[in-house]
Amino acid sequence: MSSLLHAYIRVRWAHKQLKDLDSLCSKRARVIKAKVHYPKVVEKLPKHSRDLFSVPSSRMPYLSQILAGQIANGFRSALDYLVGRVAELDSGPSKRRTQFPIESCAEGFLRRKSTFLKGLNTAHIAVIERLQPYNGCAWTGRLAELSNLDKHNALIPAKMDFLYSGILDPIKGTKARPRHYKVRMHITPTVYVGIGNGYPLVETLRKIGTGVAQTLTYFDAEFK
Repeated sequence: MSSLLHAYIRVRWAHKQLKDLDSLCSKRARVIKAKVHYPKVVEKLPKHSRDLFSVPSSRMPYLSQILAGQIANGFRSALDYLVGRVAELDSGPSKRRTQFPIESCAEGFLRRKSTFLKGLNTAHIAVIERLQPYNGCAWTGRLAELSNLDKHNALIPAKMDFLYSGILDPIKGTKARPRHYKVRMHITPTVYVGIGNGYPLVETLRKIGTGVAQTLTYFDAEFK
């Protein structure tokens, strides 16, 4: 049995919640799309497909925000569990208060290294350092942002917006209106995190989950 069993359990539970979140977002999208109305035929080409109709963004239910926070914290807990087990592997059992650091600068990582990563050998510390945002690892940066917000400040702000485009096919008209265009719309609903310029919530959590799973797999070989 893997020594990282509990970390894997947290990851599996987070993925289950991610499926629930994805389902909730899909249901919400169907409800909103059913209320969208746009012209089937127009008399002239619009400057932009957005000119055909307007779909205002919609705040997601609180349940989706709670799920997002739980998912992020589940993934982060899995990384914390990982560090604790690796410290035991490298230095033996001990009452250490370890955790997986996520730092935006090298100086911050250096300050945390002697406490958060106490008991880990140099090679394992180097692996974790490569996963820091200041070394270009984007998913750990997003994980820290979502997890810290949910734990310390507020629910993760989530809103549904739409990516949409229109294709206009010319059709024969009348003498008075010789040219019409038939409208074919493509509407893609996406739930965004309302931080800064925003970014897709479900897709971001999937990328974080993939990063966490790959990290566990890498270290899991050490326990064989």
